[in-house]
Formats: sequence, C-alpha cells, structure tokens
Amino acid sequence: MKTILFSFIFCLINVCLSAQPGTLDSSFGVNGKVITNYPNEHAVAYDAALLKDNTLIVTGEAGMNTYNDTAGILLLNYLPDGTLNSNFGIAGKKIFYLHPYNFSLGRAMSVLPDGKILVAGHGIKNVFDPNDGDLILEKFNSDGTLDSTFGYNGSASRNFDTPPLIYDMQIQPMERF
Repeated sequence: MKTILFSFIFCLINVCLSAQPGTLDSSFGVNGKVITNYPNEHAVAYDAALLKDNTLIVTGEAGMNTYNDTAGILLLNYLPDGTLNSNFGIAGKKIFYLHPYNFSLGRAMSVLPDGKILVAGHGIKNVFDPNDGDLILEKFNSDGTLDSTFGYNGSASRNFDTPPLIYDMQIQPMERF
C-alpha cells in the first residue's frame, strides 16, 4: 500500500492558519500531519493552496504505478481539520485522466480571484518517447469539476519539442486601460 505524507505542505500553510511559526498545528490531522492512503496506486503531491472556504487543495499525479503508462492529474481537498472533504470528488479525491495523454500530472496551481483553480503541468502521449509532451492547463471549479468555459472543456495545451517542466505559477492581474 502506497501512502502520501503531506505534513511538509501543511507546515508551510500552517503558519497562515493558526499555529505559531515553526510549529505544527495539532488541530490538523494527527499532531499536525495527514497521511492519505492510495491502495494499489502511486500518488505524488506537488503543490497545495488554500481555497476561499479555508479548505486545502492539493495537486499532483496518481496512477496504477510509476512504470505503467497510465497516470492522471490528482486533486485532493482537505477540510481545516485535515480530513478529506466528502463533498469534493469521491470522498475528497479526484483523478483526471486526460485524453490523448497516457501520463499527465498537475505540477503547480493557483486559486483565481473567483475561487476557481488553475492547474499547470504536462502531459505525455507516449511514455517511451520523451519528446512527445505538451504543457497542459486545467481549470477547475471549487468543487473539483472541470470549468467547461475554459479552453476545450476545461483544458488547454501547447506542444513543445520536449515536455515542459513546470514547478510554480503565479497569476498576473490584468491591467485595465
């Protein structure tokens, strides 16, 4: 059984919530730590953000195993106490398998002013061809459903000669002229 440990993410975000700087918030999870089990699958977290309702959204990748050619964008939603939000996805978890990609992941995210979630990452069509990758952007509603008003049914992509590596993103405010 594989597990994901998110305590490092929560330590960073914790300072913004209620714990004193440098300490874990014992009201979150068990002594400030949360472990989420993923039986028979691998899962990796890459980024986290607070939503307007003070729930924590986490993005990454999940699939059957790291050497299989099937993985999708992972979204997890935690309540302020560290339990998974049962009103989000399936028991707080959601995996998006994006066609035509056999392997896709969410590397970075930003919460937009309207509360929607923009996830950036990459998708690979053929895991045996490292040059077969695209930059992908997915826009989600706060409940984890795709925002169909963005791109093509919530997705936008751009092909590059090699898969782009995304590590962070920031939304730049629009200037009005």
